[in-house]
Amino acid sequence: MATASPKRVKSPKTPKTPSKKENISNSPSPRQSPNRNPSDVARKVRDCCASWHEHTQKWSKVKEVGLSVANKLVNLQLQKEYSAIDDTATLTASSTASVDHDSDIKLHDEIMNTSQELSRIYDSLADLCRKMESLEKNFNAIRNLKALQRKEDSSDDRIFSTWTIEELCDASKRLLDLYTKELSLKQRLVMEFTHCKNRDELMVYLSLWLHEPLLDDDNEVLLESMLIEAGLR
Repeated sequence: MATASPKRVKSPKTPKTPSKKENISNSPSPRQSPNRNPSDVARKVRDCCASWHEHTQKWSKVKEVGLSVANKLVNLQLQKEYSAIDDTATLTASSTASVDHDSDIKLHDEIMNTSQELSRIYDSLADLCRKMESLEKNFNAIRNLKALQRKEDSSDDRIFSTWTIEELCDASKRLLDLYTKELSLKQRLVMEFTHCKNRDELMVYLSLWLHEPLLDDDNEVLLESMLIEAGLR
């Protein structure tokens, strides 16, 4: 009698190793990491960091508008200066002189209107700087709140991953100092654009408005570091 052959048992399937692409796509993003909910202090700090970014972006846009207006004002000032030189060098009939006088009045009015427009742009930058000052006060208030919490529960000084509240406050103060100094320069430039008649000097003033020398490279690095620390990058 033939013996029955033993039933062949299927070996279990080896689980498929997920591809590198699948691993990356399934990993949680920084904002969706399965960590505990952020504390009130962390939320306040994150909001302040986001506001810093918003204000600096608005500053850049207003500055660009101001550059266009300043360039227009420079051209008007030079036009007025060259016109005055031509009037002095040329003898004209009384009828022509009357037309030139009307043109001078129109040019003067346009210079005054453009100067006022540039002053309004400066006011917008000053308003942004005041909002930055408010952020600095908010950071100091958060630091005081964190100090109270530390007395009660001996909590870690770090807010997110590496920076302490002191480091965040120092970064905010550093940014405020930079923008305050740049605002003072802008105020001086507005006056120079209005009164200066020398072409070479006006070109220098335009360059200063564009490149903002008092906002050094540390400005962008510092802000980006704050955003990364707060999980906003």
